[in-house]
Amino acid sequence: LSDPSQASVAAHCVHQIRTMLQLNVLGDEPSVIAITSATSGDGKTSLSLALGLSFASASSRTLLVDTDLIGAG
Repeated sequence: LSDPSQASVAAHCVHQIRTMLQLNVLGDEPSVIAITSATSGDGKTSLSLALGLSFASASSRTLLVDTDLIGAG
């Protein structure tokens, strides 16, 4: 994302995803969000990190755990 306008659009999309996820949570109940896909290199870690930062910046208690169940060495 070397183009600032693309970076801005990507950040806005991540914040929109976070907002939609927060709207689906019942009250102040803790929730777990899992991001997965069938192949490696799809951007799961990047999206997880971006969402974690977005939740944290919105003053939500946030714990981010990144695991690789297939490629774990």
